[in-house]
Amino acid sequence: MGTKAFEDRNFLAETLKKYNDELIIGLDLKNNKVAISGWRETTDISINMLGEELSEVRQIIYTDISKDGTLSGPNITSVARSKIIVSGGISSLEDIVSLLNMRKNYQNIVGVILGKSLYKGSISLNSAINLLKKGFEADY
Repeated sequence: MGTKAFEDRNFLAETLKKYNDELIIGLDLKNNKVAISGWRETTDISINMLGEELSEVRQIIYTDISKDGTLSGPNITSVARSKIIVSGGISSLEDIVSLLNMRKNYQNIVGVILGKSLYKGSISLNSAINLLKKGFEADY
């Protein structure tokens, strides 16, 4: 769920009651503000305002729009208490290692989404999978 979660808080609350284990929220940020409608609009909602509101959400796909497709490394400066799947800017295995190392402080990071790095060949899918399997099984 994306835009609807931020436009209609009652809908989000009702959906969480029924489907919390299955629900994943798409949290897309631009300049630390929530973006909606396919990234065409930015709300006045900042990441700092979301901690309490999203505390019941079990999984989030977090995308920093300014990093998406840039291959310049992910931006994880603020995370919620939910499980986070990181998306945007991941360009190398070193970025994945950095995320795995961040799990020492943010154990709620549970995955990554690779896009352009796979298309451009800067990350081998097999190498990424092997690294992530090993890293998420380790005590980070």
